[in-house]
Amino acid sequence: MPLPATAYGWHVGSGSVGGKATFLAKTTDYQTRVLRNRLFTIYKNLPRLTFLRLLPFLAATELAIPCYLLLRSPRGLLAWASAWAQMLASLPELRQKRRRIQSSVRVPPGYLDQFFDGF
Repeated sequence: MPLPATAYGWHVGSGSVGGKATFLAKTTDYQTRVLRNRLFTIYKNLPRLTFLRLLPFLAATELAIPCYLLLRSPRGLLAWASAWAQMLASLPELRQKRRRIQSSVRVPPGYLDQFFDGF
């Protein structure tokens, strides 16, 4: 089956909570969900080889996030730590989801790499 040449997406809802436009201005709960969902998405969806290729950049980012939060918004450290705690607590469920997702992949190995050019 050929891959579509164009994809469209619509955002339903708002990325702004209570009129607070920046990530750091949002509630700790909101920050936790964003950071947790990022970790969940990486774990479940990246093919193993793509993950390994991006690992140095992902690790550098994970080390930089708490440093940045410490300087800009120390309460954000709680969100980051909570996101990681939720990630680790969810690993058994995430492993099952990863297996299901990876077993139904319909694109060739390396397909996603084109979206990470420059990394």
